[in-house]
Amino acid sequence: MRKVGLLVAVLVGSALAVWALLQWSAREPVAPPVAANEAVGGLDTAAGDLVPVAASDRAPTGVAPPSAAVADRSAVAGGLAVVRVFAAWPGARPAAGVAVFCGPTGEGFYQPDLHLQETDGNGVATFVGLTPGKHQLRSDRDDRLTVDVVAGPQDVTFALAAGVRVVGSVRDANGQPVAGAGIWLQTARTSWAGGRQVASSDERGAFVVEHMPKQRSLGAFAKGHAPSKLVDLGECDTSTEPVQVELVLGPPGGELVGVVRDAEGRPVPGAVVAVGKPPRFLDHRGGDPVEVWTPRCVSTDAQGAFAFDGLATGELPVAVRAPRFGIWRGSVSIAVGTVAQLEVVLTAAASVAGTVYDADGAPLAGAQVSLYDKPPGTSYLSGGQIDYDEVFGHLQATTDSEGRYRIDGVAAGTVHAFAQYQERIGPRRRPREGVSVLYVREELQLSAGAEVVWNPTLSPGLCVAGVVLYADGQPLGDVFVTLKDERSGVECVMTNARDGTFLFQNLAASMFAVRVQYWDAPKGTPTLERGGIHPGQGRVELRAPFDKPVEAQPGTVLGRVDDAGARISRPGAVRVELHSDQRWLRTDGKLVDGAYRFANVDPCRFRIVLIEGETVLARSDWHELLPAATVDAGVLRTEPGGALRIVLQRGLGSAELEPKLYLSQDATTGSTKVELGRGSDVLVTSLTPGAYQVTGYAKGMCRIEASAVVRAGETGEVTLVAQVGALRRFEVWLPADGKATQGTYRIVDGDGRLFATRTVSFADMPRLPYPAFVTVPVGQWRFVIETDTGERGEVAFAVASELAEETLRVEVR
Repeated sequence: MRKVGLLVAVLVGSALAVWALLQWSAREPVAPPVAANEAVGGLDTAAGDLVPVAASDRAPTGVAPPSAAVADRSAVAGGLAVVRVFAAWPGARPAAGVAVFCGPTGEGFYQPDLHLQETDGNGVATFVGLTPGKHQLRSDRDDRLTVDVVAGPQDVTFALAAGVRVVGSVRDANGQPVAGAGIWLQTARTSWAGGRQVASSDERGAFVVEHMPKQRSLGAFAKGHAPSKLVDLGECDTSTEPVQVELVLGPPGGELVGVVRDAEGRPVPGAVVAVGKPPRFLDHRGGDPVEVWTPRCVSTDAQGAFAFDGLATGELPVAVRAPRFGIWRGSVSIAVGTVAQLEVVLTAAASVAGTVYDADGAPLAGAQVSLYDKPPGTSYLSGGQIDYDEVFGHLQATTDSEGRYRIDGVAAGTVHAFAQYQERIGPRRRPREGVSVLYVREELQLSAGAEVVWNPTLSPGLCVAGVVLYADGQPLGDVFVTLKDERSGVECVMTNARDGTFLFQNLAASMFAVRVQYWDAPKGTPTLERGGIHPGQGRVELRAPFDKPVEAQPGTVLGRVDDAGARISRPGAVRVELHSDQRWLRTDGKLVDGAYRFANVDPCRFRIVLIEGETVLARSDWHELLPAATVDAGVLRTEPGGALRIVLQRGLGSAELEPKLYLSQDATTGSTKVELGRGSDVLVTSLTPGAYQVTGYAKGMCRIEASAVVRAGETGEVTLVAQVGALRRFEVWLPADGKATQGTYRIVDGDGRLFATRTVSFADMPRLPYPAFVTVPVGQWRFVIETDTGERGEVAFAVASELAEETLRVEVR
């Protein structure tokens, strides 16, 4: 009877759920996005670590169902969620045509199953097949909302922030208006979904964009041209609307057309094609990030075709992903005025599932399993960090309460699999400090469409334990500790605990050396390290040769700005920075009614720098801030500016180079950045009078530098010579027992003439070998390095006309 009663209850509950869903879904039929990864049960853990299993009878993810209503019902019946998002501008006005992203929170660089929908005319975007749990909604304007997603249908209101109205124009390099240009909104995100086209220019080259965030950037692309530079709205006058913007397209560009098919030659509609590589990091201007172009993405049509216009010339990476297929990666060469063609063949995706176990053989909940289709960066694997900057990221899952996981959508071929677990302690479940993350790694070979079981076991294995102390016995914590395998040369890095302790796990049976990187130490302090360590030999103690510093009370710096030289042209782009003689700076000094103030400043010698955009307008003299003191730096006055015309003489083969130029009066207080593009001269205005060092860098170009003088009210001129070259990387290996803290390297030609020289510090290096990078022209050369302890190393090398890159090893003895 109890079983019958339970069955009746289930049937009644199911009927009510279907009725509610039909009432709800009838309001707004939608198409489903790609289904998210799910945990899977019923795996045979005794089958071994890597075992093919029978093909699943589950419906393939991403296949379009007969109707949206049926898809909704199917999702709910499977315990998944259907979330309908109502996006609205202030005043509850529907936000139509806005891209809304939805994905699970806490996944870091993991983005392949990120859902994307564009709101309809009523501001509605619907997401079908979400796994219950915390998800984050994000608009293409970078509005964010965390949602607790539950199984079944769910309505969510997504309030978007009011932005500014932008009225702009698109022009080519000759100043002519360009019709039909795509207007690109770039956020500060660095992933493939970091930017999006939000408008197009009309026949007059004009465009309007509503509700633009004030701290984001706009760009443009159009057929026949490379994309424009981004215009940061944070540097525009946004105090009144509309905000005026002009976007100038780059030099001549090219196009790309292609088709995406499966292994049987059938077209793949709805595949996402991305062209370009996302940046790994962003520079910052003051406290704000400086946006850069992220990859452009399009979806294939019903015939699997795609097209891009307005691409920059050169070799561009291409990535393609689609439901039921693994990620495809390749590249394409874009030339001026040509249409490159690309055919992409996608192979059926594989799946990896299994159970993660601890050292005692018990299932391990909360472990993270990550899969990469290319080798990732593992220098900081001990601290839990795996670096991977490829478009569409990697695949990962977290084990459930029974240690199980499942990952779909895996590209066939060699897969680099990692299982990681970090112990968490305390009521707030924080990671245990100073203990390396448990991990296991393995290369899996997957065939198209296969399902594979991987059951990793996480065990501490061999360990090295230690503690870092000051000379007076006080713990020296929160510093980088590097463990180096003295036989293989492999290194791993992590931060030790605040009590100075550290524990490296999962080590090979070898000999190890430990090295500590100080954040702050007296000048000339030698490197703290110890070698010849065996795993399990007991706690290793490393003691610094200086006592724990006495913490000085912070002080306050204040002052005023007087634009006597009328140098400020864009008040919204002006910032005040505090630069110390210890090479750190503060950028949080707000300029209000001509006054600024920095609170909680560590005692130091400092100077104040006034900057507009990328241009330094004024610098103060040096001041001394004592503990707990307040220093009035007085009035920082601008002087009438001068100008400098930079002429670039382009040597053979340098016509395509686009060097970045920097004008610096003082290496401790920043520089003025200048974009030359492929031009031969550029006029830099609004420069503070004085002597300047002009330097230039570009990939494939030797470093260039010259000196110049700027005088108030005058235009000076300086000439630089661009010379192509090839990159040479030098791995400088210092003696294991050496005490060198710095060295000077030189590159000389066959006659001994100096080409380049630099003095470098070894004291704070987080890892060895020391890396040196120099671009050198065609010829015969020698790299020579000498340390402050009399050691020396050198290597001879040549650069041929092919300008191929090369890595060279330098032994210092």
